[in-house]
Amino acid sequence: MDFSAPLDDLQKRAAEAKASVQAAATESRDKLRQRIDQAQADVDRATKNAKQQASETADRARSKWAQMRADASAKMDDVKAKIDKRTDEIDATRAMQDAADA
Repeated sequence: MDFSAPLDDLQKRAAEAKASVQAAATESRDKLRQRIDQAQADVDRATKNAKQQASETADRARSKWAQMRADASAKMDDVKAKIDKRTDEIDATRAMQDAADA
């Protein structure tokens, strides 16, 4: 297994985090408050998007399930109709045979 790519990515993210912490150490209180507020806004936006996507996915799943149930019901109705038709044909044939025998 190649560990180079994940380790390189981890090293890059660690360097970015270190640079961010060093920059924060030299910033003013107002600037830090802005960064915190921006980070919170980003998290809130990501959470909202995730909830919306989850809701849309659930709606699609419910819709697909309803469609599958409707399709199954239609197929069942079709099978029942074919059975009824065949039963009627058999009954008619039997009636004709009984009439011929009589």
